[in-house]
Formats: sequence, C-alpha cells, structure tokens
Amino acid sequence: MRGSAVIFLFFVSYAFSCREPFEVDTDGGEGSFLVVEGYINTGPGITTIKLSRTSPLNSQQGRTMETGAIVAVEDESSTQYVLFEIEAGVYSAELKLPTTGAYRVHIFTTDGKEYVSDLQNSIATPPIDSVTWKYSKEGVNILLSTHDPLDATRYYHFDYEETWETHSFFSSQFKYQGRKLLQRETEDAQAMYLCWKSNTPSDLILHSTARQASDITTQYPLVFIPMSTERLAIMYSILVKQHALSQTAYQYLQLMKKNTGPLGSFSDPQPSELNGNISCTTTDELVVGYIGVSTTSQVRIFIYRSDLPDWDYNLFCEALFTQNHPDTLAKYLTSGVEIPTIPAAFGPNGETLAVFRARDICVDCRRLGGNNVRPEFWD
Repeated sequence: MRGSAVIFLFFVSYAFSCREPFEVDTDGGEGSFLVVEGYINTGPGITTIKLSRTSPLNSQQGRTMETGAIVAVEDESSTQYVLFEIEAGVYSAELKLPTTGAYRVHIFTTDGKEYVSDLQNSIATPPIDSVTWKYSKEGVNILLSTHDPLDATRYYHFDYEETWETHSFFSSQFKYQGRKLLQRETEDAQAMYLCWKSNTPSDLILHSTARQASDITTQYPLVFIPMSTERLAIMYSILVKQHALSQTAYQYLQLMKKNTGPLGSFSDPQPSELNGNISCTTTDELVVGYIGVSTTSQVRIFIYRSDLPDWDYNLFCEALFTQNHPDTLAKYLTSGVEIPTIPAAFGPNGETLAVFRARDICVDCRRLGGNNVRPEFWD
C-alpha cells in the first residue's frame, strides 16, 4: 500500500504491554487508523484487547486510545463474550473459553464503525518444562526450556513480567514542613522505604523449531540481568508466559520485526506485505494488528539476593550532617531535592540538635519509579 500517512504501531501479540514502535506507509490520506493489539486466551487466563488510533502524519499528538467501544470475543456460533474497558482503550475479562472452539474479536466503535478479526481455531500451547537461572560474573541469565511431544507446535511467542522489591538506601524519620522538622508517620516512612517495580519486554520474543528434527527448546536465553543492578538487590520474580503461534501469525510477526529498524522505520520488504487478520466491515479503511487464539502456559520463579554472591548494588548515596535550625533547614530542604533521614545529634534533654539529609532518590524509593502496591504473589 502506498500513501503519505504514517502509522506508529505498538503491536502486542500475546500480552498487553509496551512494545517498540514502528512506522508503516499506508493508504488513507491524512486520517487515523485503528490499531488492535492483544490475543484471545482460551482456558484459564485473561483476554485483553487494546484499541488505539494513529494520528495524521503532521500531527504532534501521537496515537490516542480508542475509548467507549463495544469489544467482544465471538465464537463460531456467534455467541459473544463481552470485554470490559478497565482503563482508557484497554478491554479485558477472564472468559474461560472452551479450548476446542474457534474465535474472533468483534468491535463496534463510537463513530458507528464495525471491525472483525478472522475466525481462528484455538491452538493448544504445550507446558513449559522449566524456567531456570544461571549466575556468572557478568550477571544472571533467565533460561526457558520447553517441548511439544507431538512435534506439532513449532512456532512460539515467549513473554514475561518481571517484578522486584526495592528498598530506599536510607529511611526517613522526619519530614520538613513550615521551616521545622516534624516526626514522620510510620505508614508514610514505610511507603518511602519499601517499593516494587515491574517490567515487560520491549520487543516481541519469537522462536521457531521448524528447522529442527524435534520440537524441543533447551535453555532459551530469555532475560539477562547485568551484575550489580537493582532488579536482584533484594528479591526478584519473573512470570514467564508461552503461547503457540500459527505459522501465519509467526510469519507476520517475524516480518514486522525484520522491518523494524533502530529508529522504528521500515525497510524492505514493502509494508504492503504486512497483511493482518482484522478488517473494517463498514469502510475500506486499513486496520492494523493480528489477533491470535491459544491457551497459555506459564511458570513463575523467584530469585533472592541471598542466592547470589557478590551482588553489590549501590546508589552511592551520601548522608550529610545538618543542624536543626530553621535557616539551615530552609537552605537545604526547601527544594525537596534532599530529605531529612534520622537524628545525627541529641541535646541533654533528648531533643534533636541535628539530622542527616540525603538525596530524594536515596530516601524515597518512589522517586525512582517504585510503587507501594504489594503484589498478591509476593512471599
């Protein structure tokens, strides 16, 4: 297809998460196009479909989420299973669909348009044999092993969700307010000290055993964690997910990866070869995406800091002595860049004469992107 519009597509083939952007030249003038991301999960597990629209070529806005749509999974007898909009443009539900059926996504947008994906038979994903890890002086490798005893799968998409616990380097007993120090509430201090972070892969992880004699994968290198980085400083967990792909879906995703350069732009072959399986039934507009249907296999493992020798993560934080005087406190703490931590000196009656202060990122784990929501699966 030729034209001047550019689509920035973040394709998530089998789990909703951010992916590397790429550009596709398309027909359609200066309008926007629907981007459909996600997969239909049969059996246990959640089905999530994400809808967004691209912006015209000269727009600075970027893509926008498609809200207010009616999104349903439909089986071959036209029975519909509705997904709910859990956040802007993200539609999700645990449907517990039978694994022997064929399914497609049916979408009605607020502008009166209708979209539908091709009816696809569910593919049975073989179990993951193991997820292991190997330590070296360079870091830790997370390795996946799997096989299909029927030699029938051959095409795979691997995905994962990393979660790790992080602690601030210093705890904080005081807050600065009104040119003086106040005792910090225990809950507030705990929220600053204990956090969790998470991460998903930035690219599609595709794997094929089509050229092998047997459908066996041994210790596939899934994730590498460099030595002395934050992820393994306290406690780490990874949930590895495996989905079987059809050959067509695999080829589509491989072509997409092949055409995505370092700057997110396309090279040969032409983007017109990227034919997805979603269409608009009310107009001839382009729709981008490929919806697959399969069961999910998953395994979660934990790695503890105590399992690793010499994992020396350090933010190089420094505690600085600060007199407990209104002018001194105002000089160093008004901006919020530094935060008081613990007492540094006491007077004869137990009053705090001085405190230590440190950079905010050393005292409040949220300042480095952490959150205080303890995962349900955390030990």
